[in-house]
Amino acid sequence: MEPDLFSEYTAIKKGTKKANAFSKLIKNNEELKKELYSKSLDISELYSNPSEVQRLKFVFEDKKIKFCECGKPRSWRNFKKGYNKTCGDKECVSRENNRSVKEFYQNKYGVDHLFQTETFKTKLKDTFISKFGVDNPGKNEEVKNKIKKTNLEKFGETSWLKVEENKKRISESIIENNSKDRISKIEKFNIPIEIKDFNTKEVKIQCNICSNSSVSSTSYFNKKISAGQNPCLKCSPPLYSESRAENELSEYLKEIYALEIITHDRKICEGKEIDFFLPELNVGFEFHGIWWHSEIFKGKNGNLNKKNIIENKGIKIYHIWEDSWLLKKEIIKSRILNALGLCKKIYARKCNILKITAREEKDFLDTNHIQGYVPSRIKLGLYYDSELVSIMTFGAKRKSLGQRSKEGEYELLRFCNKLGTTVVGGASKLFNKFIKEFDPDLVISYQDNSWYTGNLYQNIGFDFISKSKPNYYWCKSNIRYHRFNFRKDKLIKDGFDRTKTEDIIMTERGYYKLWDFGNLKWEYKKKGLD
Repeated sequence: MEPDLFSEYTAIKKGTKKANAFSKLIKNNEELKKELYSKSLDISELYSNPSEVQRLKFVFEDKKIKFCECGKPRSWRNFKKGYNKTCGDKECVSRENNRSVKEFYQNKYGVDHLFQTETFKTKLKDTFISKFGVDNPGKNEEVKNKIKKTNLEKFGETSWLKVEENKKRISESIIENNSKDRISKIEKFNIPIEIKDFNTKEVKIQCNICSNSSVSSTSYFNKKISAGQNPCLKCSPPLYSESRAENELSEYLKEIYALEIITHDRKICEGKEIDFFLPELNVGFEFHGIWWHSEIFKGKNGNLNKKNIIENKGIKIYHIWEDSWLLKKEIIKSRILNALGLCKKIYARKCNILKITAREEKDFLDTNHIQGYVPSRIKLGLYYDSELVSIMTFGAKRKSLGQRSKEGEYELLRFCNKLGTTVVGGASKLFNKFIKEFDPDLVISYQDNSWYTGNLYQNIGFDFISKSKPNYYWCKSNIRYHRFNFRKDKLIKDGFDRTKTEDIIMTERGYYKLWDFGNLKWEYKKKGLD
């Protein structure tokens, strides 16, 4: 009787077959291996080399990939025990061990540590009374005199606290603990800075957003990081105004575009202001400050409603978020060049297609794509004169977006060109290569509705399916953070009140909501399929 995956899974589950025997079977049975791998595509995107046994358990159990609190997938243990509680990183393991100890003592004694239990305290006092006649050795005259004598012999002082060397050591310890506290806050709130120098009076930092070095008073620095705000005096001065970043954008447009630029026009679109309008091209650019375009001022649909009014006038509108300009300025500049037709042109017919490595994929996407890297299964690159100039990646449909993949179904995850470059026909050439090699039944893709892309998807054979409602971000210090990082279940794990809603918890932490423009869903279907 030919082996099948379910019977193998059942045998290992019952204990009639060992897991390593299944691994050997898979290595010698190509057909069974192909079936196993096709049914466990999702796990391949998150684990660099998942074992056959891990794949088998994934297929026939809950088909859910378990994640550590840090966002990484949990490390695999074995078939019987499944996944560990963490990703395996030292910090995460330490945090989980500390939590387990606290849970044990909380459940048994109602305290966090053994030393806090009344039983331990009582036993300790009884021991001291029986040995020294007092409940604390420090109260015993004989012990006090012995300590003084030892200190005099060792340090020349009755108390070791009077010794200059020890004073210095205590001071250094306090500074070290304060440093750990500062680092903890910076990591907790994801504040993009590095501390270069610190003393009791002032702090020198380097900002990872603007690369600027600034010096501020220690009290100002502590107040800013305690509130989860960037203490950089350039990016977030005490009286911050988004106008500076908008002025930078204005200067850049004037630098690259020689024709007329109308600023802050309210006549074209029913009293709605367009920040920058280029009449010869019928193109507009909107600069969105995070605070002033948040739910507080724009509600849920305010940003989208304005976009619809502008587009109904036939204007191609591009939306630039304040934090994107600050954090990914070069990518935004390249996108603007492309929108205005000012990029260097390369023709796809002069390029070669090659599969690329995961490292090449990550480096290219982080440098050139506004959303950065996302793991993928299939990575195709377009090379011109041995240089990677364009990339298109594919994977299984993402569960985080409410999708489930069947065999032959994929998601187009990323497509982008090198900064300042347009590869004419590049998307079509890459997608046709994918179709020819993998023969998919269905491919879906999601487009950010904030940026006009012309007929890119239609030109490579996709059909428009739907437009999603606006999605929200949580914002603080003029930076957007994806809502996935602040799910209610994650907040509860982090120790927040389970009786409160996500909105209440985040608002109490000083965050506020911002709604974007939603996404457009596109779909490619193989001819002949319904």
